[in-house]
Amino acid sequence: MTAQAIYLTAALLLFSLGLTALLLTHHLIRKVLALNVMASAVFLLLVVIGYRPAQQPPTEPPLEPARSSAVTVDSASLPPKDGTDPVPHALVLTGIVVSFSASALAVALSRRVHAVTGEARLPEEQA
Repeated sequence: MTAQAIYLTAALLLFSLGLTALLLTHHLIRKVLALNVMASAVFLLLVVIGYRPAQQPPTEPPLEPARSSAVTVDSASLPPKDGTDPVPHALVLTGIVVSFSASALAVALSRRVHAVTGEARLPEEQA
């Protein structure tokens, strides 16, 4: 089992745990925590998606020979390198900031609900 498969499984388990807690609890703070767990799972998934395993660079002959006297290095002679895609990492950093802001807003709203109703739960709908 590769490391990517382990991290994907962990992300799936974290997301399912957060979704279960979100659906089964009525306490507002626990719902906020469940949303944070789900967001962490998505962040883990994005980091795993951004990983690029080592690959050999394409070996194509140059179109024309170099005319300058500068030293050129053939990319086929370099060893393959592992790397990461920077776009998912930028999305994760942005998502962390947005998640923190949304969590702060949700906690403030749940405190307001608690101050008005006396409970940290949403009032049940009357049919």
